[in-house]
Amino acid sequence: HSSEMYAELKSALLERLCDKEHLVRALAVTSLSKLAASEDVDDLEDDEEPIVMSLLSHLFEDPAPEVRRAALVHLPFSPTTLPALLTRMRDVDPLTRKMVFTTILPRLEHPRLLTIGQREQVVSQGLGDRADAVRVAAAHLLGTWVDSCEGDLTSFVKLFDVHTPDVARDALKSVFVTRAEIVNEVDFDGMCSIVIYDHVY
Repeated sequence: HSSEMYAELKSALLERLCDKEHLVRALAVTSLSKLAASEDVDDLEDDEEPIVMSLLSHLFEDPAPEVRRAALVHLPFSPTTLPALLTRMRDVDPLTRKMVFTTILPRLEHPRLLTIGQREQVVSQGLGDRADAVRVAAAHLLGTWVDSCEGDLTSFVKLFDVHTPDVARDALKSVFVTRAEIVNEVDFDGMCSIVIYDHVY
């Protein structure tokens, strides 16, 4: 009868997603995220919506930032959900925006798991955010991307599209500020020749 208990639990939690108290909704999101991670969509009835879809609606639309943050942090992290999670870089709540850079993006093993467009979005929206804390978080993340490139700033610059040089320049300027120890070891003559060749400047 474990399947019956599962169905009852799922139904009760889905009802709680509509609770008027935002903390109840946040707890429901957290609990449903655990169920979503093991849900097999092939087992759903024809008219039954996957749990992830209900969670995504709260990620996008819930009026309470606490609920949106719960969805952001606890939603199953996968290539399928990543684009939705990245939309929170434009959330009205600065803490939610900051958490994309401090909690979500650091889960990636390498920035190349993002598309070029997504990487440029991280730079432009993160470093251009109106909140200081978000800009600092984005700058710190870019420092870890340099580490992913083994400290090679030329490889780091090549993470970005050569046809949008402003993004690469802003990313590089950020690293110069936050990771001075890397900059001190750079062969600028060698690097600049490659950068200029690639039309980044």
